[in-house]
Amino acid sequence: MVKRGSTKDWNRQKWQKSALVDFQKMVRMTAADSEGYCVCCTCGVRRHYKTMDAGHFISRKHNATAFDSMNCHPQCKKCNLYLDGNQIAYYQYMEQSHGRTMINRLIQQSKTPRIYTIDELREMRAEFRRMWKRAQETKNL
Repeated sequence: MVKRGSTKDWNRQKWQKSALVDFQKMVRMTAADSEGYCVCCTCGVRRHYKTMDAGHFISRKHNATAFDSMNCHPQCKKCNLYLDGNQIAYYQYMEQSHGRTMINRLIQQSKTPRIYTIDELREMRAEFRRMWKRAQETKNL
């Protein structure tokens, strides 16, 4: 019998969803200042990392860029959810922060089909958890 909440019977989709949750938490946590606040990459509002989203420049439905930290930044819920990512402002942010070369790299990368194995997703999830816990300890949050 499998314990409730056990990951033993998870399929690949559940592992991917869980890895994405930890990846997005890591993105927000590492971008936070020592008080736990981040700035929305598209509108500039400052909020606590727990109330922010981690918005993807290129939709996370493209597996090849879903876990790329250059493709994901803190974003307020208004921009990410209600303004559908606020794409014009996000493009301007990406161009100013990372340059057109990075934008082009992400676009090319997103066109490559990518299916992660359960083992890859487990390893990524564990690494993202280590990274956000390390950031949390460093910032005393």
